[in-house]
Amino acid sequence: MPSFLPEPCIIQSRAISPDICDEIIKLGLEQTELSFGQIGGGDEGFEEHTTRKSGVGWMDRNAVLSDGKSLFDHITPVIRSVNAESFKFDLNYHESYQFTIYKAPDEHYEWHCDGHFEPYSEEECKNDPDFEQRVGGYRKLSYSVNLTHPNEYEGGHFEWCDAYGVNPLKDPERSVMRAPQSAREQGSIIIFPSFVYHRVTPVTHGRRHSLVGWIAGPTFR
Repeated sequence: MPSFLPEPCIIQSRAISPDICDEIIKLGLEQTELSFGQIGGGDEGFEEHTTRKSGVGWMDRNAVLSDGKSLFDHITPVIRSVNAESFKFDLNYHESYQFTIYKAPDEHYEWHCDGHFEPYSEEECKNDPDFEQRVGGYRKLSYSVNLTHPNEYEGGHFEWCDAYGVNPLKDPERSVMRAPQSAREQGSIIIFPSFVYHRVTPVTHGRRHSLVGWIAGPTFR
C-alpha cells in the first residue's frame, strides 16, 4: 500500500556529542524532580507499571549548557532538517523535554503512540506562554535522544510497529521493527511521527537515559 511517509522512523546516528549527552544526564539528574511516568496526560494521568515503568522529569527546552547553547539549539536543527527532507509536517510548537531513566531489571514502556486524537484545549494551554501557538494544535512529530553509551546497559531496545497507526496489541500479526545498533549509539536521535506505535523493551542491566521531545502543529491537511 503506498504511503505519504518515506519510512516510519528516521535515525540520526551520533547527532549529539558524548560530552553534551553526559552534561544533559547530569543536568537531568540534578535539576528535575523525577517520578514514575504516567499513562495519559494532564490531570487524568495515572501510574500503571505493566504498561509504563520508568522515571521521568521535565526539562526546560531553553536550559543552557556549558558551551552557552541551549538544549533546543543543540537538538532542534537536526529535527528540522529531517522534517524538511522527509516528513514535511507543518510544525509550530515545541513542548518541554522529558528526561527519562529506565533501570534494570525491568523498567520499560509498552506499546503506545504519542499523538492525541483531540487538539490541545484552551484548558490545557491556559498557563502556557505560547498559548496562541499551542491551542488547537496536534502533537505531530516525536523524537528520542539516546544519552547513554551502549556499553552501559542491556535491553532497552526501541521498537515500532511497521504499519502506520495500527495498534500491535490489536493486530499482533503486523511486523514489529527494532531500531538498529546505530540508534543505540550515544547521541543518536530516533525521529518519527507521533501516531506511530512504539515501545521500549525492558532494561535488563544498567541504566538507559533518554531525552524525549514532541513538536505540535495545526491539523493535518
